[in-house]
Amino acid sequence: MQAEPEPNVAPVVKTAAEHVEKHVATAVTRVGKSLEPRLVGADIPSGRVSYSRHATELVHKKSVAEAIAGFSGFAVLVRAALDSPLEVGAMALYRVEGLGVYASYMTSIGGVSSSYECASDGATTFGYFWASGKEKKTAMSLSAGAVLPVFNNVEIYAGAGYGSYSLFWEDTSAAWAKVTDKSYGGVFCEAGAVIQTGPFNLIGGIGTIAFKSVIPMAGIGISF
Repeated sequence: MQAEPEPNVAPVVKTAAEHVEKHVATAVTRVGKSLEPRLVGADIPSGRVSYSRHATELVHKKSVAEAIAGFSGFAVLVRAALDSPLEVGAMALYRVEGLGVYASYMTSIGGVSSSYECASDGATTFGYFWASGKEKKTAMSLSAGAVLPVFNNVEIYAGAGYGSYSLFWEDTSAAWAKVTDKSYGGVFCEAGAVIQTGPFNLIGGIGTIAFKSVIPMAGIGISF
């Protein structure tokens, strides 16, 4: 008696498996879409999210620390008071982790040796002043203050010290007299900004002597 051949069930099993896999994938997709609106904007307390936020905070703190570290070191600047008379001088600036201090000195070029004093109306102790029409001015300032970073490579500075301004007139005998009521001295105050561009420092600001003048100032220097 001849045995009957066994039925080939492989195609049937393969078809059933493909059918099941298709339905499972469809169900997973539907579940994912149903949960998506709930996940959008949700604060998920997962380890991955916590790690990501921690890493972002570390990067931000590192960026702030690097920015502050950029405001460190010693700088020397040549500066000028852009007024009459023109003053030139220097500023020494020292920074430590963003905070800084400075000292500055400026003076006008050339001095005047006066023989006596007079008032702006021409009165002197021995009579009246006869002017030749020539005049000269001198000024100086000595100050110190603080420097603070504000953002990126920009700092602000403010300081105080002593300053003086003098006006001289020449008389017909070529002697110079100091005009007392047009000359003054007292507290010198200043404020402005410093911009760092690589190793270079650019400075601009205003100052005043005894609150009787407004003096624009500018300068350039290098950091070490």
